Amino acid sequence: MKTMAKTYNLVQEYRTIMTWTLLLACAFLAVTYGLNIYKVIQSTVTLEKIHGQATILGREVDDLDSQYLKLSGVLTPDQLAAYGLSQGKVSQYISKSASLSRLAIGGHEL
Repeated sequence: MKTMAKTYNLVQEYRTIMTWTLLLACAFLAVTYGLNIYKVIQSTVTLEKIHGQATILGREVDDLDSQYLKLSGVLTPDQLAAYGLSQGKVSQYISKSASLSRLAIGGHEL
């Protein structure tokens, strides 16, 4: 009888330890899951903010581009000369064969 009682007590202790271990593991995994869900939501919100800012910047760039095109369309060489600017001459440009190898020149065809 004593052996059966000791065995029963030993089984009860192991059952209690296993139950608490499983409960703690489940609690730990639930907390980890909650934190991961929070991180995903936070990353999604941040990504949406960045996307919104990129959209706003894109619109501003488009507006500046259209303003540039309007302004550059009305400029004449005489107006540029008033600011000390002049048109470049062809001799001021670097020729293709001056500093580029055959591979670099033919590379645009790839």
